[in-house]
Amino acid sequence: MADRIQCPGISYVGEGALAAALPELGQLGTNALIIAGGSAIHSRTAARLQTKLRAENTRSVVFAGVSGEPTDAMIAAGSAAYRAQGCDCLIGLGGGSQLDAAKAIGVAVTDDRPFADWTAAPITSRLPSLALIPTTAGSGSEATPIAVITDTAAAVKRVVRGPSLVPAIAVVDPMLTISLPPAPTAYTGLDALTHAIESYTSRQAFAETDMYALAAVPKIFANLPRAYRDGNDRAARTELARAAHWAGLSFGNASVTLVHGMSRPLGTMFGLPHGLANALILPECLDFAADGAIERFATLGRVVGAATTTDDDERAARHFVTAVKSLCQVCETPSLAACGVERGKYFAAIEKMARDAKASGSPANTRRSISVADMKDLYARSW
Repeated sequence: MADRIQCPGISYVGEGALAAALPELGQLGTNALIIAGGSAIHSRTAARLQTKLRAENTRSVVFAGVSGEPTDAMIAAGSAAYRAQGCDCLIGLGGGSQLDAAKAIGVAVTDDRPFADWTAAPITSRLPSLALIPTTAGSGSEATPIAVITDTAAAVKRVVRGPSLVPAIAVVDPMLTISLPPAPTAYTGLDALTHAIESYTSRQAFAETDMYALAAVPKIFANLPRAYRDGNDRAARTELARAAHWAGLSFGNASVTLVHGMSRPLGTMFGLPHGLANALILPECLDFAADGAIERFATLGRVVGAATTTDDDERAARHFVTAVKSLCQVCETPSLAACGVERGKYFAAIEKMARDAKASGSPANTRRSISVADMKDLYARSW
Protein backbone atom coordinates (compact mmCIF):
# COMPACT_ATOMS: atom_id res chain seq x y z
CA MET A 1 0.00 0.00 0.00
CA ALA A 2 1.28 3.47 -0.88
CA ASP A 3 2.11 5.93 1.91
CA ARG A 4 0.70 9.45 1.68
CA ILE A 5 3.11 12.26 2.61
CA GLN A 6 2.05 15.84 3.37
CA CYS A 7 4.56 18.67 3.69
CA PRO A 8 4.68 22.45 3.11
CA GLY A 9 4.63 23.68 -0.48
CA ILE A 10 7.97 25.45 0.05
CA SER A 11 10.25 25.31 3.10
CA TYR A 12 13.10 27.68 3.92
CA VAL A 13 15.24 26.20 6.69
CA GLY A 14 18.39 27.63 8.24
CA GLU A 15 20.00 30.93 9.21
CA GLY A 16 18.76 33.68 6.89
CA ALA A 17 15.60 31.76 5.97
CA LEU A 18 13.30 34.71 6.62
CA ALA A 19 15.24 37.05 4.35
CA ALA A 20 15.38 34.41 1.62
CA ALA A 21 11.64 33.80 1.84
CA LEU A 22 10.53 37.45 1.62
CA PRO A 23 9.93 37.61 -2.14
CA GLU A 24 7.60 34.62 -1.94
CA LEU A 25 5.97 35.86 1.27
CA GLY A 26 5.19 39.03 -0.65
CA GLN A 27 3.34 36.98 -3.25
CA LEU A 28 0.93 35.38 -0.76
CA GLY A 29 -1.57 38.21 -1.22
CA THR A 30 -2.01 41.95 -0.99
CA ASN A 31 -3.01 42.30 2.68
CA ALA A 32 -1.77 39.83 5.29
CA LEU A 33 -3.10 39.20 8.77
CA ILE A 34 -0.03 38.42 10.88
CA ILE A 35 -0.94 36.33 13.93
CA ALA A 36 1.95 37.24 16.22
CA GLY A 37 2.93 36.13 19.69
CA GLY A 38 3.90 38.49 22.48
CA SER A 39 7.63 37.84 22.13
CA ALA A 40 7.49 38.56 18.38
CA ILE A 41 5.78 41.86 19.14
CA HIS A 42 8.01 42.88 22.05
CA SER A 43 11.18 42.02 20.12
CA ARG A 44 9.81 43.99 17.17
CA THR A 45 10.14 40.93 14.93
CA ALA A 46 6.55 41.46 13.81
CA ALA A 47 7.18 45.15 13.06
CA ARG A 48 10.31 44.33 11.06
CA LEU A 49 8.37 41.73 9.10
CA GLN A 50 5.71 44.33 8.29
CA THR A 51 8.38 46.73 7.04
CA LYS A 52 9.89 44.05 4.82
CA LEU A 53 6.49 43.08 3.47
CA ARG A 54 5.81 46.70 2.55
CA ALA A 55 8.96 46.61 0.46
CA GLU A 56 7.37 43.68 -1.38
CA ASN A 57 4.17 45.76 -1.88
CA THR A 58 2.20 43.72 0.64
CA ARG A 59 0.19 45.47 3.34
CA SER A 60 -0.27 43.76 6.70
CA VAL A 61 -1.95 44.10 10.07
CA VAL A 62 -0.90 42.37 13.29
CA PHE A 63 -3.39 40.36 15.33
CA ALA A 64 -2.06 39.87 18.87
CA GLY A 65 -5.12 38.17 20.31
CA VAL A 66 -3.60 34.71 20.76
CA SER A 67 -2.21 34.76 24.29
CA GLY A 68 -1.42 31.32 25.60
CA GLU A 69 -2.76 28.23 23.91
CA PRO A 70 -5.40 29.05 21.27
CA THR A 71 -9.10 28.76 22.06
CA ASP A 72 -12.22 28.85 19.91
CA ALA A 73 -12.88 32.38 21.24
CA MET A 74 -9.45 33.57 20.07
CA ILE A 75 -10.07 32.04 16.65
CA ALA A 76 -13.41 33.82 16.38
CA ALA A 77 -11.73 37.13 17.25
CA GLY A 78 -8.97 36.51 14.72
CA SER A 79 -11.39 35.67 11.91
CA ALA A 80 -13.38 38.83 12.72
CA ALA A 81 -10.16 40.88 12.45
CA TYR A 82 -9.30 39.19 9.14
CA ARG A 83 -12.65 40.17 7.65
CA ALA A 84 -12.73 43.67 9.17
CA GLN A 85 -9.26 44.48 7.80
CA GLY A 86 -10.01 43.10 4.34
CA CYS A 87 -7.16 40.58 4.50
CA ASP A 88 -6.54 37.98 1.82
CA CYS A 89 -3.72 35.88 3.30
CA LEU A 90 -2.37 34.72 6.66
CA ILE A 91 1.05 34.62 8.32
CA GLY A 92 1.62 32.88 11.64
CA LEU A 93 4.63 34.29 13.53
CA GLY A 94 5.39 32.84 16.94
CA GLY A 95 5.24 29.59 18.84
CA GLY A 96 2.93 26.68 18.18
CA SER A 97 -0.04 28.62 19.57
CA GLN A 98 0.22 31.35 16.95
CA LEU A 99 0.92 28.89 14.12
CA ASP A 100 -2.05 26.69 15.05
CA ALA A 101 -4.23 29.78 15.42
CA ALA A 102 -3.29 31.00 11.94
CA LYS A 103 -4.44 27.67 10.51
CA ALA A 104 -7.69 27.73 12.46
CA ILE A 105 -8.43 31.34 11.49
CA GLY A 106 -8.01 30.23 7.90
CA VAL A 107 -10.63 27.55 8.51
CA ALA A 108 -12.96 30.02 10.22
CA VAL A 109 -13.00 32.42 7.28
CA THR A 110 -13.69 29.67 4.74
CA ASP A 111 -15.92 27.23 6.64
CA ASP A 112 -19.30 28.41 7.94
CA ARG A 113 -19.83 25.47 10.28
CA PRO A 114 -19.57 25.98 14.05
CA PHE A 115 -16.23 25.13 15.63
CA ALA A 116 -17.59 21.96 17.28
CA ASP A 117 -18.21 20.47 13.82
CA TRP A 118 -14.67 21.00 12.53
CA THR A 119 -13.32 17.83 14.12
CA ALA A 120 -15.96 15.47 12.72
CA ALA A 121 -13.95 14.96 9.52
CA PRO A 122 -10.87 16.42 7.83
CA ILE A 123 -11.25 20.03 6.70
CA THR A 124 -11.84 20.19 2.96
CA SER A 125 -12.35 23.94 2.44
CA ARG A 126 -9.55 25.78 0.67
CA LEU A 127 -7.86 28.16 3.13
CA PRO A 128 -6.41 31.58 2.26
CA SER A 129 -2.73 31.50 1.32
CA LEU A 130 -0.83 30.64 4.49
CA ALA A 131 2.77 31.05 5.66
CA LEU A 132 4.06 29.91 9.04
CA ILE A 133 7.20 31.25 10.73
CA PRO A 134 8.09 29.61 14.08
CA THR A 135 10.00 31.55 16.72
CA THR A 136 10.49 28.46 18.88
CA ALA A 137 12.08 25.11 18.07
CA GLY A 138 9.34 22.84 19.24
CA SER A 139 5.85 22.61 17.82
CA GLY A 140 6.71 21.71 14.23
CA SER A 141 3.30 23.14 13.34
CA GLU A 142 4.75 24.78 10.24
CA ALA A 143 5.12 21.27 8.76
CA THR A 144 1.83 19.63 9.76
CA PRO A 145 -1.82 19.43 8.64
CA ILE A 146 -2.95 19.82 12.25
CA ALA A 147 -4.08 22.57 14.64
CA VAL A 148 -4.97 22.00 18.28
CA ILE A 149 -7.62 24.39 19.60
CA THR A 150 -9.33 24.45 23.00
CA ASP A 151 -13.10 24.12 23.05
CA THR A 152 -13.85 26.45 25.94
CA ALA A 153 -17.37 25.15 26.58
CA ALA A 154 -16.24 21.53 26.90
CA ALA A 155 -12.84 22.35 28.48
CA VAL A 156 -11.11 20.02 26.03
CA LYS A 157 -8.51 20.42 23.30
CA ARG A 158 -9.74 19.44 19.85
CA VAL A 159 -7.57 18.46 16.91
CA VAL A 160 -8.50 20.16 13.65
CA ARG A 161 -6.92 18.49 10.64
CA GLY A 162 -6.93 18.47 6.87
CA PRO A 163 -4.50 18.81 3.97
CA SER A 164 -5.43 22.47 3.46
CA LEU A 165 -3.91 23.25 6.89
CA VAL A 166 -0.41 22.55 5.54
CA PRO A 167 1.08 25.98 4.75
CA ALA A 168 2.14 27.13 1.32
CA ILE A 169 5.38 28.44 2.85
CA ALA A 170 7.24 27.36 6.00
CA VAL A 171 10.10 29.57 7.20
CA VAL A 172 12.37 28.04 9.86
CA ASP A 173 14.98 30.63 10.77
CA PRO A 174 16.89 29.63 13.94
CA MET A 175 17.91 33.25 14.56
CA LEU A 176 14.29 33.95 15.51
CA THR A 177 14.73 31.60 18.49
CA ILE A 178 17.84 33.30 19.92
CA SER A 179 15.86 35.47 22.36
CA LEU A 180 13.88 32.53 23.79
CA PRO A 181 14.54 32.18 27.56
CA PRO A 182 15.85 28.90 29.03
CA ALA A 183 12.55 27.46 30.32
CA PRO A 184 10.56 27.74 27.07
CA THR A 185 13.66 26.61 25.18
CA ALA A 186 13.59 23.44 27.28
CA TYR A 187 9.85 22.78 27.05
CA THR A 188 9.56 23.44 23.34
CA GLY A 189 12.64 21.31 22.72
CA LEU A 190 11.18 18.46 24.75
CA ASP A 191 7.96 18.87 22.75
CA ALA A 192 9.94 18.37 19.54
CA LEU A 193 11.65 15.34 21.05
CA THR A 194 8.26 13.90 21.98
CA HIS A 195 7.02 14.43 18.42
CA ALA A 196 9.98 12.52 17.01
CA ILE A 197 9.80 9.66 19.52
CA GLU A 198 6.05 9.25 19.18
CA SER A 199 6.01 9.39 15.39
CA TYR A 200 8.78 6.78 15.21
CA THR A 201 6.96 4.46 17.62
CA SER A 202 3.47 5.16 16.21
CA ARG A 203 1.43 2.42 14.57
CA GLN A 204 1.13 4.80 11.60
CA ALA A 205 4.88 5.22 11.04
CA PHE A 206 6.39 4.44 7.66
CA ALA A 207 9.78 4.70 5.99
CA GLU A 208 9.84 8.46 5.33
CA THR A 209 8.54 9.40 8.79
CA ASP A 210 11.11 7.04 10.32
CA MET A 211 13.84 8.83 8.38
CA TYR A 212 12.92 12.26 9.75
CA ALA A 213 12.35 11.00 13.30
CA LEU A 214 15.63 9.11 13.51
CA ALA A 215 17.46 12.20 12.26
CA ALA A 216 15.69 14.52 14.70
CA VAL A 217 16.09 12.58 17.96
CA PRO A 218 19.92 12.60 18.20
CA LYS A 219 20.08 16.25 17.10
CA ILE A 220 17.74 17.22 19.94
CA PHE A 221 19.69 15.17 22.48
CA ALA A 222 22.95 16.80 21.38
CA ASN A 223 21.77 20.40 21.07
CA LEU A 224 18.92 21.00 23.53
CA PRO A 225 21.21 21.06 26.60
CA ARG A 226 23.54 23.47 24.79
CA ALA A 227 20.72 25.85 23.78
CA TYR A 228 19.26 25.60 27.29
CA ARG A 229 22.57 26.57 28.90
CA ASP A 230 23.47 29.25 26.36
CA GLY A 231 20.66 30.76 24.33
CA ASN A 232 23.18 32.56 22.10
CA ASP A 233 24.75 29.31 20.90
CA ARG A 234 23.93 29.81 17.22
CA ALA A 235 25.07 26.37 16.14
CA ALA A 236 22.89 24.66 18.76
CA ARG A 237 19.91 26.86 17.90
CA THR A 238 20.33 26.04 14.22
CA GLU A 239 20.49 22.29 14.77
CA LEU A 240 17.57 22.38 17.21
CA ALA A 241 15.38 24.36 14.80
CA ARG A 242 16.14 21.94 11.98
CA ALA A 243 15.40 18.93 14.22
CA ALA A 244 12.09 20.39 15.38
CA HIS A 245 11.09 20.89 11.74
CA TRP A 246 12.03 17.31 10.90
CA ALA A 247 10.03 16.09 13.90
CA GLY A 248 7.06 18.08 12.58
CA LEU A 249 7.39 16.47 9.16
CA SER A 250 7.45 13.09 10.89
CA PHE A 251 4.51 13.41 13.27
CA GLY A 252 2.48 15.40 10.77
CA ASN A 253 2.32 12.20 8.73
CA ALA A 254 2.64 9.42 11.33
CA SER A 255 0.70 11.14 14.15
CA VAL A 256 1.45 11.11 17.87
CA THR A 257 0.64 8.58 20.56
CA LEU A 258 0.19 8.29 24.30
CA VAL A 259 2.10 11.32 25.58
CA HIS A 260 0.21 13.86 23.49
CA GLY A 261 -3.10 12.17 24.16
CA MET A 262 -2.53 12.59 27.90
CA SER A 263 -0.77 15.96 27.87
CA ARG A 264 -3.61 17.84 26.13
CA PRO A 265 -6.15 17.39 28.94
CA LEU A 266 -3.44 18.01 31.53
CA GLY A 267 -2.62 21.33 29.89
CA THR A 268 -6.28 22.30 29.54
CA MET A 269 -7.25 21.45 33.12
CA PHE A 270 -4.31 23.22 34.76
CA GLY A 271 -3.28 25.91 32.28
CA LEU A 272 0.12 24.38 31.57
CA PRO A 273 2.01 25.19 28.37
CA HIS A 274 1.87 22.26 25.97
CA GLY A 275 5.59 21.48 25.95
CA LEU A 276 5.74 21.54 29.74
CA ALA A 277 2.68 19.28 30.01
CA ASN A 278 4.44 16.78 27.74
CA ALA A 279 7.64 16.92 29.77
CA LEU A 280 5.81 16.32 33.06
CA ILE A 281 4.40 12.96 31.94
CA LEU A 282 7.02 11.96 29.36
CA PRO A 283 9.14 9.55 31.48
CA GLU A 284 6.21 7.52 32.82
CA CYS A 285 4.47 7.35 29.44
CA LEU A 286 7.60 6.22 27.59
CA ASP A 287 8.31 3.62 30.25
CA PHE A 288 4.83 2.19 29.59
CA ALA A 289 4.91 2.48 25.79
CA ALA A 290 8.34 0.86 25.42
CA ASP A 291 6.97 -2.57 26.25
CA GLY A 292 4.95 -2.52 23.02
CA ALA A 293 7.79 -1.35 20.77
CA ILE A 294 11.01 -2.77 22.23
CA GLU A 295 12.86 -2.90 18.91
CA ARG A 296 12.01 0.70 18.03
CA PHE A 297 12.91 2.04 21.46
CA ALA A 298 16.13 0.02 21.25
CA THR A 299 16.97 1.71 17.94
CA LEU A 300 16.39 5.10 19.57
CA GLY A 301 18.68 4.10 22.41
CA ARG A 302 21.44 3.31 19.96
CA VAL A 303 21.09 6.42 17.79
CA VAL A 304 21.48 8.70 20.82
CA GLY A 305 24.43 6.73 22.17
CA ALA A 306 22.62 5.54 25.30
CA ALA A 307 23.07 1.92 24.24
CA THR A 308 25.64 0.01 22.23
CA THR A 309 25.49 -2.78 19.70
CA THR A 310 26.36 -5.22 22.50
CA ASP A 311 23.15 -4.38 24.40
CA ASP A 312 20.18 -6.57 23.59
CA ASP A 313 16.99 -4.80 22.51
CA GLU A 314 15.37 -4.91 25.95
CA ARG A 315 18.37 -3.32 27.63
CA ALA A 316 18.84 -0.77 24.82
CA ALA A 317 15.18 0.27 25.02
CA ARG A 318 15.40 0.80 28.78
CA HIS A 319 18.64 2.76 28.38
CA PHE A 320 16.80 5.10 26.01
CA VAL A 321 13.97 5.74 28.48
CA THR A 322 16.57 6.44 31.17
CA ALA A 323 18.36 8.84 28.81
CA VAL A 324 15.10 10.75 28.23
CA LYS A 325 14.60 11.01 31.99
CA SER A 326 18.15 12.36 32.33
CA LEU A 327 17.55 14.93 29.59
CA CYS A 328 14.43 16.13 31.41
CA GLN A 329 16.56 16.54 34.55
CA VAL A 330 19.25 18.45 32.64
CA CYS A 331 16.49 20.79 31.43
CA GLU A 332 15.28 21.12 35.04
CA THR A 333 11.74 19.97 34.37
CA PRO A 334 9.80 20.83 37.55
CA SER A 335 7.33 18.64 39.40
CA LEU A 336 3.59 19.13 39.00
CA ALA A 337 3.50 20.60 42.50
CA ALA A 338 6.25 23.08 41.61
CA CYS A 339 4.09 24.15 38.65
CA GLY A 340 1.39 25.20 41.10
CA VAL A 341 -0.86 22.20 40.54
CA GLU A 342 -2.71 21.34 43.75
CA ARG A 343 -2.53 17.65 44.60
CA GLY A 344 -6.21 17.30 45.52
CA LYS A 345 -7.42 19.00 42.35
CA TYR A 346 -5.02 16.96 40.26
CA PHE A 347 -6.18 13.61 41.53
CA ALA A 348 -9.82 14.71 41.31
CA ALA A 349 -9.27 15.53 37.64
CA ILE A 350 -7.60 12.24 36.69
CA GLU A 351 -10.83 10.49 35.70
CA LYS A 352 -11.83 13.25 33.25
CA MET A 353 -8.29 13.64 31.91
CA ALA A 354 -7.97 9.92 31.22
CA ARG A 355 -11.32 9.75 29.45
CA ASP A 356 -10.56 12.87 27.39
CA ALA A 357 -7.17 11.41 26.47
CA LYS A 358 -8.77 8.18 25.32
CA ALA A 359 -11.40 10.07 23.30
CA SER A 360 -8.71 12.09 21.50
CA GLY A 361 -7.66 8.98 19.58
CA SER A 362 -3.92 9.60 19.93
CA PRO A 363 -3.24 6.86 22.53
CA ALA A 364 -4.61 4.29 20.07
CA ASN A 365 -1.52 4.88 17.90
CA THR A 366 0.68 3.50 20.69
CA ARG A 367 2.10 0.05 19.93
CA ARG A 368 0.86 -1.21 23.24
CA SER A 369 -2.81 -1.54 24.11
CA ILE A 370 -3.81 1.10 26.65
CA SER A 371 -7.01 1.54 28.62
CA VAL A 372 -8.52 4.40 30.58
CA ALA A 373 -7.43 2.58 33.74
CA ASP A 374 -3.84 2.46 32.46
CA MET A 375 -3.88 6.20 31.82
CA LYS A 376 -5.32 6.92 35.24
CA ASP A 377 -2.42 4.97 36.71
CA LEU A 378 0.10 6.87 34.58
CA TYR A 379 -1.32 10.22 35.67
CA ALA A 380 -1.08 9.10 39.31
CA ARG A 381 2.50 7.88 38.89
CA SER A 382 3.47 11.14 37.21
CA TRP A 383 2.63 13.11 40.34
